[in-house]
Amino acid sequence: ADLLIREKAVGRAGLPDPLQALPDDHPYAGFAGLAPDLSTDAIVEGYARGLMLDARLATPVWWAPTRRTLAHPGVVAAALVRDAAHAGLRFSLDANVELCLRGCRRGGLAIDAAVMMALCALYDLGLVHSWEVRDDAGDLRAAGVGLAVGQTFFCVNGFARDAAAGRYGLAHLAAHLERWDYAILDAQALAMVSPALVDRAGFGAADRESFLALLSLHLRGGRTRLHWRADEATSRARAAAPIEAAA
Repeated sequence: ADLLIREKAVGRAGLPDPLQALPDDHPYAGFAGLAPDLSTDAIVEGYARGLMLDARLATPVWWAPTRRTLAHPGVVAAALVRDAAHAGLRFSLDANVELCLRGCRRGGLAIDAAVMMALCALYDLGLVHSWEVRDDAGDLRAAGVGLAVGQTFFCVNGFARDAAAGRYGLAHLAAHLERWDYAILDAQALAMVSPALVDRAGFGAADRESFLALLSLHLRGGRTRLHWRADEATSRARAAAPIEAAA
């Protein structure tokens, strides 16, 4: 309630400034402001400014953590090359974004119906994409949704029922992003949900100012296909890599 009163008193117009987010010594460190505007333009601009969206205060809000978990996709793909080989799992992209969002609602960062609808609208525009990991029975073991802006892919939300499935999905996601010339994989949301998922996966930490400076360099370009499909050649290459490395 104090935060909401503070926000109303400040009366910000438009998106908040990430550099003005609450400091680390505050109970709600990183809180930047409310997110009453969930239009596609506002969400894309918010992430391009270095903000991230969730509903942990029972309403959509913008956050700007002092440190961000990120890496070049190629670094992550190389670090997780052995995790990409799992005979009992299969990887797909943009197969069922609504199912992924429902899974995130149960096991990921806080998300409400308004945020889900906004992300679905961005999916329809080809800006939000989902990744899914299913077992041989077809059950969803891990999944996530991300926002593609230029050469940056922001993991907006995600979940994993077990670490093996989560790292398998992350390995294949990173391999595809590397092939498609993405420069930044931002996994802050995944690190908040499951630190073990990104541990020893090639990610580093950038302070807020460094992240914003890096982000400004990679807001152009990127893959422009409306919906993504998993590349079997990429998946086969990643699955075979442990054998090649051992040789």
